[in-house]
Order: sequence, then C-alpha cells, then structure tokens
Amino acid sequence: MASLRQRFRGKFVWRQVGAAVAAQDRGVGDGVREGGEERPAARVSASFRRSLAFGSFQQTQALRAKGILMFRFLGGLIGIFAMLIIELVVTMLVYVGLNLYSFELFGTLVRYAGAALEMMAALVERVFASSANTAYASVFGELGPKSMLLLLIGLVVAAVLRVLVGAVRG
Repeated sequence: MASLRQRFRGKFVWRQVGAAVAAQDRGVGDGVREGGEERPAARVSASFRRSLAFGSFQQTQALRAKGILMFRFLGGLIGIFAMLIIELVVTMLVYVGLNLYSFELFGTLVRYAGAALEMMAALVERVFASSANTAYASVFGELGPKSMLLLLIGLVVAAVLRVLVGAVRG
C-alpha cells in the first residue's frame, strides 16, 4: 500500500498535519481564530504520530511485528528449555521412586529394558551387518539395561507431560 505521504502529496495537507501535531505537543490551539476565539488543535493519534516519524503506518506495523516475533521466539525458546528441565527432573524422580519404593517392579522393568536392548542390538546386526561390531562396541557395549530403562522412562514421562501441557493450553 502507498504511504500517507504518497496519498496526500499536497504540501498544504502536511503543513496542517504538522501544525496540528506541533500545537498538540505545545498544548495550544492551531492559531486559527473563529469569531475571536482560538480554535483548539485537532487531536492526532499516537499511531499517526509514529507513522509520521517512521515514514508510513505500514513501516510502523512491520517494526512492531518484528518486536513481537522476537518476543515470541525468545519466549518459545525459554519454554522449550524449561520443559526439558522439568522432564529431566520428573524422569529422575520416577526412576529413583521406582528404585526405592517398588523394587520388584523396578527389577521387572530392568529385565524388560534389557530384553528391549537385546532386540535393538539384533536389529542393528541384521540391518547394518557390516558395521554391527562398531555399533555394538560404541553404543550397546556402553548402554546397560538400567540406562535403557532410564531412557524409556524419559520417553514416557516426556510424552505424558507434553500431552498434559497440550491439554491445558487447549
């Protein structure tokens, strides 16, 4: 869209607008007398003032949108980090709680996690036969059943928390 200056190219219009803005800044009328009294200055909105300062109303809106987008980006980034920290803490609490208060269930889950780890190792051996030894030495050799259980609990906790947050947000 064309700016206001392009729409009203006449100098007379801009002189009147400039006089109204200046008069409003001074708090006085625009100096035009009607019947012996000074006429009060026309009120000029703040957004119109900004459009005069920045050149056009569209440019003002674009600058405002950039600020809003930056604020949304930073807010989203902080939200992601906060969610990761909450997921980590809740995962550790679930893992420790299972270990302390339900030792039999914890042992059963460790056995199932070990079985899942062995299935993953067999899948890697079948799909990537040429690099199975390297994968086993680097990943599966380091990863025990308790570590696998912690990873699986983390996945479940993250999924549950994200569903809850999504339900609350609507």
